[in-house]
Amino acid sequence: MSFTKLKDGKVKVYCAKLKREELIKGRPRTVYKVGTTAFANAEDRFEYNAMVEDYPISSTFPDIKIMHTVICEDDYQAKKLEAYIMHTIKGNEVRFHNWYEPDQISGITEMRSWDYEEFQKVVAIMNQFKDNKEMLDSFEFEYQGELIT
Repeated sequence: MSFTKLKDGKVKVYCAKLKREELIKGRPRTVYKVGTTAFANAEDRFEYNAMVEDYPISSTFPDIKIMHTVICEDDYQAKKLEAYIMHTIKGNEVRFHNWYEPDQISGITEMRSWDYEEFQKVVAIMNQFKDNKEMLDSFEFEYQGELIT
């Protein structure tokens, strides 16, 4: 595995579909995850993290498929798009993450139970961003306890 990074500080926002091998009562078998990575191949993010994290996503959801991606100019723009997607999808819910998982899986706060309509909304937002990067100009979000505009 080469783990090639994107050039010029660019960062990729991705939407991945994740599946467990078996059904566990009270937990979704299939979820989706919105995230960011500096790797050219978004799947490398999951392989790399499996080597360095205590509870990697791939241990719980070994079947991972990247469904859609968009490249951002930098980490700030990628984090802003990720936050915009999660804010839009969760609506009035307190959290984007919408089920209980006893293990603290890496990246769990950016995951939701699979819902095809929600997934389609995520893809639509990403495609809208591709066509109009200024759509985020007026969006404010909190990142690591700080309000970002």
